[in-house]
Amino acid sequence: MKEVSSGVVVESRMEHRPVPKNWEESELTRFFAHLEQQILASFAGLPEWFDILIRIDQSVTEKAPTFFHEIDVSRRTSVKLFMRCFATYRTAVRLSVSGQLFEATVLMRSLLESAVYAWVCSVSDGHRSAWEERGDSDERRRLSRKLFQWKDILSLLESADKDLAPRISDMYDQLIDYGAHPNVDGLALSSDVKHLGHDKYEITTVFAHGREAVLLAILDLIRCMHYVRQLLFMVIKERLQILGLDAEFIKTSVLIHELIGKHEAEQK
Repeated sequence: MKEVSSGVVVESRMEHRPVPKNWEESELTRFFAHLEQQILASFAGLPEWFDILIRIDQSVTEKAPTFFHEIDVSRRTSVKLFMRCFATYRTAVRLSVSGQLFEATVLMRSLLESAVYAWVCSVSDGHRSAWEERGDSDERRRLSRKLFQWKDILSLLESADKDLAPRISDMYDQLIDYGAHPNVDGLALSSDVKHLGHDKYEITTVFAHGREAVLLAILDLIRCMHYVRQLLFMVIKERLQILGLDAEFIKTSVLIHELIGKHEAEQK
């Protein structure tokens, strides 16, 4: 096997071996095997949507070594945060297409935060320094916490893009409600409570949802990455234009709108 990182391929320490005979003997490993089957089912059953997820990954994660080539010192922290965002996207895809919706919202929230932090660190030396020096002392930690208040950062973003900031804010709040924090709405969608009588109840937890819920998760993830790519464009606009990736972003956006339109028509 090989482990792949951005622009670097190294041999893994793992050796290729057959699946252990006792792999599915526990409930936990059977659950893992089930999730793998869910991913394959999503790939086969939602090919157009899966293709969009792949296109997004190709346009950011795979292209990152190209558009992040020779980045100046002032934007290196921003690059690190964007790369963490892209890596989180891959994991969020895995959770979403396997049906782990509640858990996927946690990562969607994380990738939005990484991208917004990346943007603010690219435009504000004060924020960048506070982020980089957060672990230097208790005083620097307090300053970092103060500067990185979510509402305050979104206010800064709104001064740069009055349309993007409220969209990210709405998406972020939705994710908080449905799983990024353990709130009522998220738990209601991922569990079922049955009244058995005599003040007794049966509670069933949904560990992996089916096709329709998977599609909803994909839609949310696509929306999150649309905002991420807008933030990326704000940071390295010239570089993306030189490479023609702005046109690729637009092409993918058109495909997404077409698919959403087709999906909404099918629901009527």
